[in-house]
Amino acid sequence: MVRPDELIGIGEFARRVRLSVKQLRSYDDLGLLAPAYVDPDSGYRYYHRGQARTAITIALLRSLDVPLADVHELLVADEARAAALLERQRRRIEGVLERGRQTLGALERLMAARELLPYEVAEREDPARPLIGLRGRCEAESLEQAARARIAELVAAVPAAGAHDGPPVVGVYPLELDGEVDFFVGVEGQSARGQPYGTERLRLAPTRLAVTTHVGPYAELQLAYFPLLAYAQERDLSPAATVRETYVDDPSVVPSERLRTEVALAIAEQNGPTRPTKEESP
Repeated sequence: MVRPDELIGIGEFARRVRLSVKQLRSYDDLGLLAPAYVDPDSGYRYYHRGQARTAITIALLRSLDVPLADVHELLVADEARAAALLERQRRRIEGVLERGRQTLGALERLMAARELLPYEVAEREDPARPLIGLRGRCEAESLEQAARARIAELVAAVPAAGAHDGPPVVGVYPLELDGEVDFFVGVEGQSARGQPYGTERLRLAPTRLAVTTHVGPYAELQLAYFPLLAYAQERDLSPAATVRETYVDDPSVVPSERLRTEVALAIAEQNGPTRPTKEESP
């Protein structure tokens, strides 16, 4: 039992831990930190001084955008489990920082260029391509992270995928990024022996492509799409619903600033016959 003389009103407790009363009420509503005592008549909340450590821990975790479920788990985890959870959050935050640095680099390049960064666009007829790989579904804004995770799973299932002397990984993504989106990452089917467990097959239909090559970090790939779409618009070409990214180089061997990625847009004349794209819809 907590003695009444050990209780601190919510306002005073908030001052001691340098949080707002609103934050403390929020932590209670989220099931993270309940008051030690709530007056049944006034509804006023009281805390025990021993809860200060928990309150500050929650505030720090939330400031780092740690998911609510992980905050819950960390609060009750033993020392070994807490260390593992914090290591996972460290890797997540470092990944966010690295993507932020790469995005800033792309912005610097874009702002410094007097015209759109130089991308040569060419057209070619592409044959049918059978792929073996993995499907994915995610919110559009998290497509990059979801695709990276799926590619890592693909490499585990097909070790040669994306390797220096192996077949490059091909990503098939929606052109329009809105809401939940479907995507596919794979390698050409004949490059794999049989069909590895958990993978699926996708046949890319023969089509005409507008193609350009991006050289640099994957985070800057967005820069390659504008010249492709501008090329199609200027020539009255209709883009398909999906785009393809072929990761030519092995990122474990080639430095990020020299990575080559072929970005391709399936196209057809606006009023001409269009190639069916249903087959390659992820």
